[in-house]
Amino acid sequence: MDSQTASGRRVDGIIQPVAPYMAGRQNDDHYYAYSAIANVLDVSAAVFPVCSGYSLKDIAVEEVFSRPALNEEDAKVQNRYRAHDAQNMPVGLQVLSRRLEEEKVLAMGQAIVEALYHEA
Repeated sequence: MDSQTASGRRVDGIIQPVAPYMAGRQNDDHYYAYSAIANVLDVSAAVFPVCSGYSLKDIAVEEVFSRPALNEEDAKVQNRYRAHDAQNMPVGLQVLSRRLEEEKVLAMGQAIVEALYHEA
């Protein structure tokens, strides 16, 4: 499998969203594919926030969803969006690696957060 990468080197990790939305109401989660993948595949994962404090108060729902829903699941996500719930909430990302590589995942997560928030 490593020979399938351009460099021939092993992939250390994958960065992906935790959910298809920024913030949700308590007990309102309905789409678990992003966060459940680590459990299903039995791989190591760490979640971290990005874009904390992002303000959406001046963005209309029509601007956020200017395209029609792609499918029924996408329509559910769009219908559950509430700008006031997302106000100043972070976007959750996660980094995944191979099974039993928790230390590597934590180090990658820390490196990503430090790179994002490093003061120049």
